[in-house]
Amino acid sequence: MVVRTFADRSALLGALLAGDVDVAPSPGLEADMAATLDRSVGQRSLSALYTQSQALVMLRFGSRVGDARVREAIALAVDRERIGWAVFGGRARIPSSYLVAPQWAAIETTEPPHLDRAAARGLMGAAGFGRGNFGIAQRGTDRLVLTLLVPAGASAMIEAGRGVAADLAILGIAADVSERPPSEIDQRVLRGDFDLALTVESADDPLIATERWQGAVSPWSDVLATAAAAEGRTPEGRALYVELQRLWADAAPALPLYQVLKVDVVTVRSGGIRPASHSAPLTWDIASWKMVSGR
Repeated sequence: MVVRTFADRSALLGALLAGDVDVAPSPGLEADMAATLDRSVGQRSLSALYTQSQALVMLRFGSRVGDARVREAIALAVDRERIGWAVFGGRARIPSSYLVAPQWAAIETTEPPHLDRAAARGLMGAAGFGRGNFGIAQRGTDRLVLTLLVPAGASAMIEAGRGVAADLAILGIAADVSERPPSEIDQRVLRGDFDLALTVESADDPLIATERWQGAVSPWSDVLATAAAAEGRTPEGRALYVELQRLWADAAPALPLYQVLKVDVVTVRSGGIRPASHSAPLTWDIASWKMVSGR
C-alpha cells in the first residue's frame, strides 16, 4: 500500500479522476461534494460510498442565548431541511437529539424538524426582544449581535453556518460567521467563551455523549444519566437513554443540525471495503480488502 497526501480536497479529487488514487477515505472528501462526485465517479470506474456516521454537527448555544425562549425560537426558525438539501443534496439525516442511529441507544425518528417562523417571532417577543436599530433584536441594552464560530477548512460546516446566519437574521439576530481553528473552538466551548458555535459531537458511546451535557439539562437528567451508566446495554438502559434524549430535546442546550455523512471513494476494482458508522478509519477491516480482477 502506497500512502499519498494532498494539499487540499481539489487536488485529491483530481488525482482520483486521473486514476492516480484507488482509495480516498473520509474525511478527505466531504458530503457537500456529492453532486460533483455523482457526475464524475460513474464515468471513471469509481464508487462513492456514503455512510451515516454516529456523529452529528451541533449548533451550540452560549450564555448570550441562555433564555430558553430564544433557543426555542432559533430551533423554529433555522430551516435545517433546506440546509441539508443545499449542502448535501438531502443525503444527511436531521437528528432529533444528541444520539443518532445506528447507535443502539438512539431514538429512531423520521419526523421532519418543525419550522414555524411566526411562532419563533412570538417567542422572541415573549422573551422581551423588540426590533432596534437596523432591525436587530434588542432587550434593554442587550442587542443580539453574535459571533458564530465554525471550524476553519470544514467547507460543509462553513456553508451550513452561513445558512444558519441567514435564518437567524429573520429573527433579528445578527450572526457573524467566524472561521476559527477547531482546537480553539473546542476550548472556547469548554470555557463557555462563545456566543454560538458549530461543533462535531461524537455519539459512538452513549455514556460519553450523555456526560457531555451534564449540568446543562436538569438535575433529574443527571440522576437518570447515572442510572443509565449502571444499567449498560440492556432494555432498561435503553429506556433510560430514551428518556434522557426527551429531556435533552425539551431543554434544548443545542440544536442538532445534521448527522455527519462520511464519504469514501474507491475504484470499482477494490472489493471488500466496508465503511464503519463509528469513528474507526476506513482501514478498520483491511484484512478483508481485495482487488477484483477484470475491472
